[in-house]
Amino acid sequence: MAFCTNCGTPYNEGAVVCPNCGYPTGAQPQVQYVQYVKPKVPGRGFGITSMVLGIVGLFYGFFLMFGCIALSAAVSFGEVISGVLLAFMFEVLIFSSLSIMATAFSIASKNRGYINGISKSGTIMGVIGLAMYLLSTIVLIGGSM
Repeated sequence: MAFCTNCGTPYNEGAVVCPNCGYPTGAQPQVQYVQYVKPKVPGRGFGITSMVLGIVGLFYGFFLMFGCIALSAAVSFGEVISGVLLAFMFEVLIFSSLSIMATAFSIASKNRGYINGISKSGTIMGVIGLAMYLLSTIVLIGGSM
């Protein structure tokens, strides 16, 4: 048991102030710090990935769609060789995989519980990109005949 240096009243060892006069005893109060841990959101990375792939797939979809339209017009005039046509069809197949992956990542994001605008935008851009690639393929096949 300790005694107050101001009034001499006994107090318990853990007391911060004297119970009689309120004089500080010199004992430091026990402070407990709580560290904030940011909650991990499952599926967030898949949602962001789907949005990025959707943007890139949509960009290349517009590029290839207008390129295929121009190419099919040139083919009808007999100005383009079949190797260029095959190269464009190969690019359509390669870049359409970006839209397919965007759609797949957005579905994986939703299955993991991350439902927000990012994964929805990835789905929308992926589906629009797939439609543009399908249209490009139809234009290329129709233009080559």
